[in-house]
Amino acid sequence: MIDTTASTIVRGAYIELTDESFGNIKRLYRHQLETMNSSSDVIVLDAPTGTGKTLAALACVFKRGESAIFIYPTNTLVEDQTRAIQDLILQLGKRVNRIDDTTNLDDALRNVAATDIDLIVLTGAILESVSEGTSKGSVIERIFKTTYKENRMRILLTNPDTLYLTESGKYHLYQRIAEQLDTFQMLVIDEFHLYSGPTLARLFLMLNRFRRTGGSEPKPLLFLSATHGDMLQLLQDSFSNMHLIKPKIFDEWNEDRRRIRHETICTLIGQNDVMFGIDHARMVARDILDYYLRDHTWDKSPNVKVLGIFNSVTFAAAVTNEVILLLKEHGIDTENVLVQINGFIPRSARPRIDDLHEAILVGTSAIEVGIDFDVPFMVIEAHDLASFLQRFGRGGRHNKCHATLYIPREMVDRVAFADEWKFSHFIEEAKQAFKSLPSYAAFLCSDQVIQILLTMALSACKLPKKRNDEYDYDQAVEYFRYLASVNGHVKFKDKRLVDNTTDLNDDTILQLLRKKTVKAMVQNGFLRGTMNSFIVAFPGGLLTATSDTVYALLDILELYKLKGTLEDIDKHINKIPRHIKRVAKSAKWVFVVDKIEFQSRPRVYLNDMAYQYYGKKTGVFDNSIISVKPNSHIARIIEKMLNERNLVYLLKDVQRRLDYRIPRIYTLDGNGALIVGDWALIGEYLSQSDNREEDWT
Repeated sequence: MIDTTASTIVRGAYIELTDESFGNIKRLYRHQLETMNSSSDVIVLDAPTGTGKTLAALACVFKRGESAIFIYPTNTLVEDQTRAIQDLILQLGKRVNRIDDTTNLDDALRNVAATDIDLIVLTGAILESVSEGTSKGSVIERIFKTTYKENRMRILLTNPDTLYLTESGKYHLYQRIAEQLDTFQMLVIDEFHLYSGPTLARLFLMLNRFRRTGGSEPKPLLFLSATHGDMLQLLQDSFSNMHLIKPKIFDEWNEDRRRIRHETICTLIGQNDVMFGIDHARMVARDILDYYLRDHTWDKSPNVKVLGIFNSVTFAAAVTNEVILLLKEHGIDTENVLVQINGFIPRSARPRIDDLHEAILVGTSAIEVGIDFDVPFMVIEAHDLASFLQRFGRGGRHNKCHATLYIPREMVDRVAFADEWKFSHFIEEAKQAFKSLPSYAAFLCSDQVIQILLTMALSACKLPKKRNDEYDYDQAVEYFRYLASVNGHVKFKDKRLVDNTTDLNDDTILQLLRKKTVKAMVQNGFLRGTMNSFIVAFPGGLLTATSDTVYALLDILELYKLKGTLEDIDKHINKIPRHIKRVAKSAKWVFVVDKIEFQSRPRVYLNDMAYQYYGKKTGVFDNSIISVKPNSHIARIIEKMLNERNLVYLLKDVQRRLDYRIPRIYTLDGNGALIVGDWALIGEYLSQSDNREEDWT
């Protein structure tokens, strides 16, 4: 229910300049200069969107003269930052050798001698494109080996997924790849605040493994972020020499400041819950159409005229469909006007922002970070502080912007009484009104983190050319000890990770490695965060993609928002991209989507045995202890997922306001919810936490 609306204007913002330069780039921001000159081996640059964090990181890498790995949370961000970094390097007068699927691999490798810097871009989609019949591992090893020259700088742009695959030995020649990765001397982690829960734990543990190899001194870490909560506590406690850099934002201009934000005229709509259903979709679609039909005052025509960002990909698709209907009612051809960008649409089917002209762009968190385009109009949904700051920051970057904000009522009430706000004051009100969703950083020092260490150790010790359940357990015990050792400094307040591992002897570690839960995590994508994923076939038109059918991995609990049929996977096997088949290798079906149709949320019935066991410890469901309602394709898929390959924790007496990011299925009797997938470990952690309520929103 929406009953609170208001309007206000948020004024522009400015940031301090210096007289210092970086090559041909004049007048660095104060925080860019401080980052470049920092001597710490752990730097945290906490700065708002649009303040040149990428340039600050690149300047730091160049100043140290070290090859670096830049890690990004999404492929969309990898692609955008590849262009940004290449442009910056060219501004410095350096010759760039770009290696990705936009260049011929053989030509690029021959081009090493004629250039100054290799810009290597590796994601699953890019490797799929360039491998062409050979193994991805062979391609990676060839690129690394050919470009490795003494005193030659290389910059690798990738995502955690590619590093996890290397860590778990999934690539051919992975040992050689690991040796080459160790020749990169610095790690830059962009948008670090986007990681939370098990995703944060996996990344953080892996970073500490990577930075402790290839030399006697740990490799420097540079964290880039726009927001920090309990994650900042983790960094401060774990790295005693951490250098935190946080620029001051000004509300007034002078000659030593530069504008980073323009005026934003806001319509505020109180909406406490995550947007859901066709009524919300139609309401938002009308907002988008209203903006699209308006004139703007910009001198230059924008690529994107109206931007919409929402929490759920299915809701975003529903909004898109409603906008299409409204455009047709006005006699407007939707081709090249309405596009979507989200994690499901393959790169080959996505539009290039530079090719768009006054378009409507609808998306999810895939476009809330990093992409530097400016819009005159935007409609956004946000329920936590990090998402709000990122999404609000997409507008007003270079010109004035109008925005409709679907946000918590408390924020509307806080700012409705004033016609105009200074940017800094508006952000302070947001910090008070929005929930700062926890990253669950303390989880890294809990008993449950042992499961992640065990999974990482066993994944890395699979015997070559053997079935999935054959491992070198003695080696896994040693590797567990090694992982615990290189993460020995990890601390949150008065708790340390090593406090949970010190008393474990080799026999105990061996017994834990052999548990069914650990094997299930290893075999079903825990390290990649895909335990809840199911293969879905979307009609291309539903996602405004150029291809006829888009195959994607969708979270199992999104399926109730869709209508379609289950088909045998054999009918699709030759069309499904290899990286999807690998992730969902145990799948027998593909869910073929007909349309978006919001249905009843699934609920689960548990027998007495389930209550006795799964309310005490995270585990893997055995057969015949559950049933799912309603009895439909959703029930069949969920039962298959739970019975064959998923972690489960029964969180009793669960509150409805539980963090919306935590995937769960409520029980029919109302006594709790099953927390499923990798977040089951967070469910167990929350139930045992002394400050449980502080971890909930």
